[in-house]
Amino acid sequence: MISRLRRNDLAYHGAIVFSGLIVANVFNYLYYMVASRVMGVEPYGELTSLNAAVFALAAPASVAQIVVARLAAEFDATSNRSALNALTRMTVLWAGALGALAVVVVVLVRQPLAGFFHLPSAQPVVVSALTLAAFAFATVGRGIFQGSHRFGEMSVSYLVEGGVRFAIGIPLTIQHGAIGALAGFAIGELACLGYNLWAFRGALGATGAAFHLEAGYIARLASRVGIAQLVLTVLSAQYDVALVRHFFDANAAGLYAAAALIGRAVLGVLAFIPTLVMPKATALAARGAAGSPLLVTALGVSAAIIAPAAFLAAIAPAGVVALFAGKAFREAGPLVSTYVAAAGALGLANVVAAYQIGLHRYAFVWPAATVGLAEVLTIAFWHPSLIAVIWTLFFGHATLLAATFIGVGSKQNARSFSEGF
Repeated sequence: MISRLRRNDLAYHGAIVFSGLIVANVFNYLYYMVASRVMGVEPYGELTSLNAAVFALAAPASVAQIVVARLAAEFDATSNRSALNALTRMTVLWAGALGALAVVVVVLVRQPLAGFFHLPSAQPVVVSALTLAAFAFATVGRGIFQGSHRFGEMSVSYLVEGGVRFAIGIPLTIQHGAIGALAGFAIGELACLGYNLWAFRGALGATGAAFHLEAGYIARLASRVGIAQLVLTVLSAQYDVALVRHFFDANAAGLYAAAALIGRAVLGVLAFIPTLVMPKATALAARGAAGSPLLVTALGVSAAIIAPAAFLAAIAPAGVVALFAGKAFREAGPLVSTYVAAAGALGLANVVAAYQIGLHRYAFVWPAATVGLAEVLTIAFWHPSLIAVIWTLFFGHATLLAATFIGVGSKQNARSFSEGF
């Protein structure tokens, strides 16, 4: 079986990334599931809202990851090892500097942030600042793994992150509650960052001629990719959990966070698909091969994952949320099925967008950005109930999915990144 997988490049790499992400997500959801039972509804809402804020604020790092991955995919396709090593060094330098800056900024505004989340102390905000910096750094670095088809190391990166978070975070949660859970999250991200730097040791120590990037072209490219990925990252980071924490009472925020945990599980399982699709689409384009079979396969696999999750959420929502978060969260049952449907639509949108980016197709970017902004503003200014928030999320994500298909059948943009060097 392994030999057959090796002969099928997509299936082999898919199995590697899927296995790594699944095990990492098992650790991730065990962390949340145990934490919810240890802390209770209101402290759990504090934990998830701060983590959601971290993921939302780290959205630029996910944008940078895709830009770096797209560059790395081009260098890998053309066997330009010197340029790939130089890109790795540049990525580490800039990601480290910006991560340090992020910590300084968050620490400076820690009191207003604590007030926004109704926290009695700014200490959780400071801990989350460390999480933000390490998570952003590690995320950008994964772009090198992704673009250069180093999917084994990418999977290990996720495993280190999830495994350390669970192994250290849960004991800290038991002893110190929400602040311990947040500290465990930060330590997991720092461990992941350390592994990434170790994996890059060859490139960091390599010597070779520097490469030149055409600044104007890269800026135009980064703006297109950046806008698309920023929208998808903010929505995938579940910004809505942070907004609900601000606009609703602590109990409602905790229940909403439990429903969002189910949606996060769906997105987590789907995450390996766009990770593969983007560099594979680039490689197909470099060979002059058609990319549509790749998109059809990716959407088919995604739908096969979403369907059983949506079915279970529809027939036994209270049971599903109790399984993930505990019996204290059963009141979140009415929110679960719609949230899972919304997460499924967002997961499919991520797949289509990754395919389009891999083929230099950007007609979908501004429509998708408009839809995403409209969704965020609607929830920010109109939130009469949790049900209303959930349905706004669903219609927003479904419309976003439709927007990502704009231009999907257009002619391949033949210009290569290598023309900008």
